[in-house]
Amino acid sequence: MDFVMIYRIRITVIVCFLTLLAPHTVSAQQDTAVFVRKSGWFETMLEVKRQERTLAHPWVVRKNHPDPKEVALWKFLRESFPARRAALEMSWEERDSIWNFHNQGFSFDLLGRHYVQGYVVSCHERGVQPVLRKKTFRNLKDVLVARKRYLDSREKEYVILTPAAGTAPRINGPAVYGVRPGHPVLYKVPVTGEAPVQLSVTGLPAGCTFDEASGVIRGVVNTPGDHVMVFHAVSRKGEDSLRFTLKVGDNIALTPPMGWCSWNCFGSDVTAKDIRQAVDAMVGSGLINYGWSYINIDDCWMNRPGPDDPVFKINDQIAEKYEAKEDLRRRLSRIRFDEQELVGRVRDEQGRILSNKDFPDMKALTGYIHGFGLKAGIYTSPGHVTCQNYIGAYGHEEQDARQFATWGFDFLKYDWCGYSLIAPDQSLKSLQQPYIVMHDALSGIDRDILFSICQYGRGDVWKWGASVGGNMWRTTSDVRDTWSSISEIGFGMAGKEKYAGPGHWNDPDQLVVGYVGWSKNLRPTYLSPNEQYLQVSLWSLLSAPLIISADLTRLDKFTLNLLTNREVIRVNQDVLGRQAHRVIEAGTVQVWAKPLADGSVAVGIFNLGEMPVDYQLDLKALGLEDPCTVRDLWRQKDVANRANTYSCSLNRHAVKLLKLTPLQRL
Repeated sequence: MDFVMIYRIRITVIVCFLTLLAPHTVSAQQDTAVFVRKSGWFETMLEVKRQERTLAHPWVVRKNHPDPKEVALWKFLRESFPARRAALEMSWEERDSIWNFHNQGFSFDLLGRHYVQGYVVSCHERGVQPVLRKKTFRNLKDVLVARKRYLDSREKEYVILTPAAGTAPRINGPAVYGVRPGHPVLYKVPVTGEAPVQLSVTGLPAGCTFDEASGVIRGVVNTPGDHVMVFHAVSRKGEDSLRFTLKVGDNIALTPPMGWCSWNCFGSDVTAKDIRQAVDAMVGSGLINYGWSYINIDDCWMNRPGPDDPVFKINDQIAEKYEAKEDLRRRLSRIRFDEQELVGRVRDEQGRILSNKDFPDMKALTGYIHGFGLKAGIYTSPGHVTCQNYIGAYGHEEQDARQFATWGFDFLKYDWCGYSLIAPDQSLKSLQQPYIVMHDALSGIDRDILFSICQYGRGDVWKWGASVGGNMWRTTSDVRDTWSSISEIGFGMAGKEKYAGPGHWNDPDQLVVGYVGWSKNLRPTYLSPNEQYLQVSLWSLLSAPLIISADLTRLDKFTLNLLTNREVIRVNQDVLGRQAHRVIEAGTVQVWAKPLADGSVAVGIFNLGEMPVDYQLDLKALGLEDPCTVRDLWRQKDVANRANTYSCSLNRHAVKLLKLTPLQRL
C-alpha cells in the first residue's frame, strides 16, 4: 500500500532575463507538491521525478535560495526512510546531483549517466580504475545495474585507518592548562584503556582536589605561576604517565579548545534535552577520554522579542531589517519548531536575560555538564537580536556576562550577526567596539569564560582579535559540508599563522563530519570519507579549535574512529601552539608543516585535485637536513626510517598526515 503525503509549499519561480541594459523579473507562480511514499526512498524519488513537470524556466539555485520543492522532497524522504543505509544513500545521491535533471526532464538514460558520473568520481576517491560498460540506459533494469556499481563503490570509500585503541592505559589530552588566579579549576584527565584503570595525581596544588573515580580536578588556585603535576594511570594491562603543568596567570585556552556545538546538527531547534543527550553521548562514546571537553549551546536558547519590545526602538530601520532577516530564515528553513511560543518576555524586572521554556533551568544544565568534568558554552550577540532574531545582549552586556557566570558557563560565542543591523559602519573602530565592551564585562566576573569572537573575518580580525580579549576568532563565514567550503576556508588560512598561538587561535569554524542538518531533519554529511579525513587533518595542523557539530547520539564507527585518533589530536593540542604554514604548492598538491614542541614536524600532504596523483616530498624543502623517521599518524605506524624523501599516492581530495622526527631527536 502506498502512503500519500502532501507538502503544500509556496514555490516561487523567479525568472530573470539578463540583457545588456537591465534585469527584469517576469513572473512568480505557486504549486503544490504531492509526494507518494513507495516501498523505498529510491522508488519514491523515481515516482516523483517521472511525474515531475519540466519547467520552461527552472528554479535557479543560488546561495541562500534553495529550491523549496527540492528541500521539501528531501525532507519528506528522510523523515519517511530514516534507516542509516537509506540516509547514507540519500546524502551521496543528493551531493552528487544524481536526481537533478534541470530543464532536460527525466529519462532513464540521464539517470543512468548520472550514476556513471558518480561512480567515476568515487573510483578517483578510492584510487581505482573505473570499469565502464553500458553507454546508454533504456529502462529501469539498466539504471539499477549502474546504481548498484555506484553504491558499492561509495560504500567502499569508508576505510577506517586508525587501529583500535589498545587495552593498556594511555593518558591523552594536552600537557598544559591555563586558569586565572582565584577562578574555578575544572579539568577532566582524559585516559583510555581497559577498565578498571587507577588514576592518581602527584603535585596537586593547594586549593585543588582530585576525584579518583571521575578523574576530575576541581578547586581554586590563588597563587600565580606554573604548578607541575604528574598524572599516573595503572591497570593490569600496563601503566602510563604524563607531566602536566597548570599555568595560573592571565592566559587561558593555552591549547585550542575541543568540544561540541549544537548549531550544525540541531540549528534553531535545540533544546536542553538535546544538550543532556550530547553530554551522555560524549561520555558514553568515549570522546571525553580523548580530551573533548566543551558542550556548547548555540543560538535559540533564549526568547524572541515581541513587536512592542524596546529593542525595536533603537533606530527607525530596525523593524524593516528584522523582517528582512525573517524572510531569509524562512528561505533557509531556520524557523524553530515552537517559535511562536517563545515570543514575549525576554528579560525579568531587573533586566536579567531569561532562557526559554525549552531550557527551563540553565544552572541545573551546567551542573549536569560539570558533573562529568566537562565545560559548558553559551551563545549570544552584541546586537539587539541574535542571528536567528532571538534577544541579544545590546545594552545589557555586563548583566548578561554576570548571568552567564552565575549559571556556570565556561565559554561564550559572541556572534556579530545581529549587531550588523545596528552597527554604525564597517570601520575598524565599529568592528572592535562590541567585543571590547563584552571583554570588559567578562573581565569583571570571577570565572574564566573563554571568549570566542564570531564576526566572520571582518576587518582582518586575526590581526586584532587578541587585543580585544578574544581567545579565538572566526576567520570566515560559516563552514558547510561541501568540498568547496572546507577547501576554501581551510586552505585560505595560509598567511594567518603568525597571529595564532597559546591563548588566541584562528577559528575556521566547526567540523562537518557525522550527522548534520542544521535542524531536527538530520542527515549524514555530504563530505566524502577522504574529505572528512582531510578536514580533521588540516584543522589539527592549523591549531584550530576542534568543535564537533554532529549529533553525538548517532556516531557510527567511521566517525568515532575519525575523532579518537590520539596521535592526530596530539598534533592539534601540541603545547608549542604553532599554526601550520603552507610550504609547497605544486599543481593540485599542497604541503603544510607545523613545528612541534619535541622538535619534530607534523606535515600534511594534500591533493586538492579531482584525479589521483603520485607525489614525492624532499624533506629538505621543510628545512629538515638530517634523515627522519616518518610516521603515518592516521595509521599510527612508522612507514620510513632514515628518510630524506617521502613518496606517496594521493587519491582525489585525500591527505597524508605525517610526523617527521629527525634522527638526532630520537
